[in-house]
Amino acid sequence: MRLQVTIQATDFKDTCPCTTSRSLSPFGIPKSAEAEEKKNNEPDLEDTDKATAQDKQPSFRDTLSSESLKSPTKENSIGMQFRLLPGGTFMMGEGNESHQVTLKKPFQLGVYEVTQKQYEKVLGMNPSKFKGQQKPVEHVSWDDAVEFCRRLSELPAEKADGYIYRLPTGAEWEYACRAGTTTKYSFGDSDTYLGDYAWYRNNSDKTTHPVGQKKPNPWGFYDMHGNVWEWVDSKNRARGGTFLMSITSYLTSSTEVSGSGLSSGDVGFRVVRSSIK
Repeated sequence: MRLQVTIQATDFKDTCPCTTSRSLSPFGIPKSAEAEEKKNNEPDLEDTDKATAQDKQPSFRDTLSSESLKSPTKENSIGMQFRLLPGGTFMMGEGNESHQVTLKKPFQLGVYEVTQKQYEKVLGMNPSKFKGQQKPVEHVSWDDAVEFCRRLSELPAEKADGYIYRLPTGAEWEYACRAGTTTKYSFGDSDTYLGDYAWYRNNSDKTTHPVGQKKPNPWGFYDMHGNVWEWVDSKNRARGGTFLMSITSYLTSSTEVSGSGLSSGDVGFRVVRSSIK
């Protein structure tokens, strides 16, 4: 199933200076960006045929039995929580554009979107329009998100513990968002339950909300749908949807934003932590 999603500046008022019209699919990426997405992930990924991938796709029950997913989250020096995900195989994208992706290495992904409090601790400023220490930071560009990761990696406590930070790849983000499921959303195929997991146009009152207030996905990640778009490591690409989107366009989880220096009131990010010891 594919949808044509048009996001006009009038929908966002002064929160988003961009206009984009893209053909998108559940959890997927724009068709024109498919080749680039695969290329960017080639060092850590393997692509094979769909039939093999569907055979290897873990069942919902199997994903919950993983010991690494039962383990406690890890906290860093500024209070960010991370969950370790094992490597695995899943179908990325939808329909004719779907392809098997294998993540060869485990990685630690932030349980929540980066908050305004955390952003201010690292960079000494809070650019967000919708103020609130536990709300996701927004009005951050891709360049800002990368700089946050760099500065966080340079904190003495993080250097001492041997951790560095970066934005997730599109494949890592989608793997965590799908959480081992093959349904439209990680919680099933029905739009009825979207409000239990996401802040979107029907329940957000056109503002962001503190992270972690909705239900997590099966792997324990919050706000993978809604609240703010999330930058990934490919420039100009964000994933996950926003508090301003309606159900009819909410099946999409990727967009392109013009310019890595652009920021808007509905784009934030979460980060990956890696150990160099």
